[in-house]
Amino acid sequence: MPVLIVLVLFLLTARVIHSVQDAPAPPGTIEVVAVGHQFWWEFRYPKLGVVTANELHVPVSDPAHPTPTFITLLSADTDHSFWVPRLAGKTDLIPNRVNRTWIDPREPGVYLGQCAQYCGTQHAKMLLRVYVDPQEKLAARSGGVLAFRWIMRWTQKMLFRLSSVSAEL
Repeated sequence: MPVLIVLVLFLLTARVIHSVQDAPAPPGTIEVVAVGHQFWWEFRYPKLGVVTANELHVPVSDPAHPTPTFITLLSADTDHSFWVPRLAGKTDLIPNRVNRTWIDPREPGVYLGQCAQYCGTQHAKMLLRVYVDPQEKLAARSGGVLAFRWIMRWTQKMLFRLSSVSAEL
């Protein structure tokens, strides 16, 4: 009888773990890749083509229309730990291993975080800030970044054309 109880508990636990870890992302989800470096954070926004350092910018999530932020955690060098106490629990970043977490902030503001795993002599300086902004402000900010990148690419193309024309003269 004890073996049967343990088997039932094991199967129930495995089912819950599977449903939590393989839950599909709802529409409107923000995807971010966080990379821990000695001694700073890199945040990549693949859909926007934007990269930030030590600052994670995410939208406020409305309970009626949730927009959680799913974060893929990678380490570039040694063990790190992504920890923003007011938004989520601590999640480790281990070299050569992909880990994931998510946040669903309900109030705008700045949330402070820290690498909670000793990663070297400058570990105490490995702070991060999570800026939670209304959707409109975040869209304007990312739109401005994308416009800036387009202007920079256009300027580089024009300078290249000018340099090739002047080389022909």
